Amino acid sequence: MEFNNRDQAKEYIKPQLENYLKQKGIDTKQPFKCLNPTHADKNPSMSYDGKRNKAHCFSCGADYDILDLIGLDYNLSDSKEQFKKAYEIYHIIIKGEANNSEFIDFSDTIKKEDKTMQNTQVQDYTAFYNEAHSHIGDTDYPAIRGLSKETIDRFNIGYIAE
Repeated sequence: MEFNNRDQAKEYIKPQLENYLKQKGIDTKQPFKCLNPTHADKNPSMSYDGKRNKAHCFSCGADYDILDLIGLDYNLSDSKEQFKKAYEIYHIIIKGEANNSEFIDFSDTIKKEDKTMQNTQVQDYTAFYNEAHSHIGDTDYPAIRGLSKETIDRFNIGYIAE
């Protein structure tokens, strides 16, 4: 994404909080455990507030926007570093800013790869994996590693002698 200035970029980043939380595996439709590292939250007490684009804890009072959470997740206390990381996460470029050279824009490469991939058939390896899974009993490696049958079946772990 390319923006004319930092304010435009910030206005783009702020509403990304809900998606950011969802990428962390958080269901924003119900209370979740507080993200404040100093709050040992035993009962989910934090909620996503879509009107303010913030996550708020009703127990400890923590109130985080997306930049605050990026700072917590990447151990960044400086707001400039938080913005820099947000730019990286959301592929943001500010026209005319020197810091853009730190970020690589892969959009042209991706577009070329997309065109190449359109002409490529995707090979299906399902039968191969199923065959390998059927031979997992031919080795004691999973037992040595302490893998349960449930784990082996869940991840379709297999074995091929060759």
